[in-house]
Amino acid sequence: TGYTGEEVGYELLVHPDDAPKLWDDLLDKSEKYGIKPAGLGARDSTRIEAGLPLYGHELSGEDEILPTQAGFGYYVKFHKPFFIGRDRYKEKAKSFEHVENQVIRFKVTEEGSRMIREDSPVFDDHGKYLGYVTSCAKTGEGQVGMAYVKKGKKTEEERKIMIVPSYAGKEKVNIDIGPKARVPISYEAEILPRFPETEEGVPGMQSSE
Repeated sequence: TGYTGEEVGYELLVHPDDAPKLWDDLLDKSEKYGIKPAGLGARDSTRIEAGLPLYGHELSGEDEILPTQAGFGYYVKFHKPFFIGRDRYKEKAKSFEHVENQVIRFKVTEEGSRMIREDSPVFDDHGKYLGYVTSCAKTGEGQVGMAYVKKGKKTEEERKIMIVPSYAGKEKVNIDIGPKARVPISYEAEILPRFPETEEGVPGMQSSE
C-alpha cells in the first residue's frame, strides 16, 4: 500500500556506506523534477491521512490487532492451503476481542484543539471507555487519526466519539476533584469512512466488512 498513500512508491535498500552518495545523487540529479527530502513526520502524516496502518500502531502491537480489524482482511487468503501464522490467525479471529474491536478513522475539526497523541483514550458521549488512539496527525482541516475501539451502537449510528488528548493510560481517566484540580478536556471527533475516497469518488481501499 505504500507508506504515503501514493499509487506508486519505492523503498531502496543499500549498504550504509553507499547511502550518503545515493542520497546526494538523488537530490542533485532530480532537482529539475522537484524532488525534496521529507522526514518521518511527513511520511507519518500522509500515511495517516490515507488511513494506512503501521505495524505496532494499527497492526499487531500490544493488542495483536489483525488485518481484518484494520480494514485489510482481503489481504489474508484463508483459501490458501498454508501460510505462516494461518492457524494462529484463525484462532485469534474467533476471540471476543477480534469480534468486538476494530480500527476506525476520525477527524477533529475543533479550532485550537490540543494535539492528540497515541494512546489518548476514546469515549462515547456518555463517558464510556471505547478504546484508544493509535495514530493522529494535523492536516489543513484539523486533526485526522485512527483509533482501536470497541464496536457499538454509538460508533455505528451516531458516528462520533470523544477523545481526551495526551492523557497517559488506555483504560481509565482518574480525576482527583478538589481545590486547584483540573478536569481533562475532551474533543468531539467525527468518525470517517475507514479509507478516504479518491478524487473520482471511488474509495481508495475497501473495508473487509
